[in-house]
Amino acid sequence: MPELPEVESIRRSLEAHLVGRKVVRVRIERQDIVCAPSGGSHLDLLASSHIKSLRRHGKQMAIIADDRRALVIQLGMTGRMHLMPKGRHLRGSDARHCHVKWLLDDGTRLIYQDSRRFGRLTPCASVDHLEDRWSQLGPDALLARPERLRNQLVKGQRAVKAVLLDQRRIAGVGNIYADEALFGARLNPMRPLDSLSEPDRHRLVHHVRVRLRSALRHGGTTFSDHRTPDGSVGSWGSKRQVHGRRGAPCVNCAHPLSSGTVASRTTVWCDRCQA
Repeated sequence: MPELPEVESIRRSLEAHLVGRKVVRVRIERQDIVCAPSGGSHLDLLASSHIKSLRRHGKQMAIIADDRRALVIQLGMTGRMHLMPKGRHLRGSDARHCHVKWLLDDGTRLIYQDSRRFGRLTPCASVDHLEDRWSQLGPDALLARPERLRNQLVKGQRAVKAVLLDQRRIAGVGNIYADEALFGARLNPMRPLDSLSEPDRHRLVHHVRVRLRSALRHGGTTFSDHRTPDGSVGSWGSKRQVHGRRGAPCVNCAHPLSSGTVASRTTVWCDRCQA
């Protein structure tokens, strides 16, 4: 599932092409991709509006129109956004599972594709409804001040990795970057949150942000599905130190990396470096 760096890479790529454009027509191929709208009954998905901006909070992205309508995009596991210039078409496997298509005033088509259909599009009647929706999430892992993130990592007996994955605590961190940040901070992913000292929390927030920024510079991580709208892949996967490396030698001490399950997610760590 795309995490903050992947979604932000997509947002930036789309922003350069969409802002200022008018949505001429919207074609919905599968209604089940569209959630019940927030604060309204329409499912027009920004038809006849001009696109003013694109925003992101955690793993969610929103397209904002000049009439204050908004469209929230959650990519799920296999959701992708394609930008097709006038006269060009998707071919081969990319031409399948195209569920929503927007025609813009310059002839460009924006296409939402999702083979497994875990992603969702949610219309919001106004930016106020969008803010209400995002207020239920924790602070954004990159945009919030570090001290605010540290305050989200206090009180509770849950495993620290489970808390990192909880979007109500901190928005944007997923399985990849949680494993990597915990390794950098030298914290065992199963440690109870209450056991973390103030220096532990400082170190963890620092490494969360360092890894998210690094991944963003490389377009995120692509294992199979993540692509930016122009088809580019994320190259940060080669920098992983623990995630997906069960049994491989630790890059610090050469001890074989351990693996288990935390919050129903496969987790990898070093028993020596993260004791």
